[in-house]
Amino acid sequence: MRQHALRLFSLLIILLSAVIIPSAETQAQDQPAVTMTVGAGFDGKCKQGLWIPLRVVIENNGSDL
Repeated sequence: MRQHALRLFSLLIILLSAVIIPSAETQAQDQPAVTMTVGAGFDGKCKQGLWIPLRVVIENNGSDL
């Protein structure tokens, strides 16, 4: 079941990256204006067979997209 949770988490990261990365690449800057941080579980731990909490923080430090 843990592998299933990791697969779901990986899929979420890929989907969110597909939305965020193209927007960040269109700006000519040294550092990306949009950053995303994702954390799963409680301090990275979760129980098998239960819901896994996710904390997603997306920041835009540049101009409006």
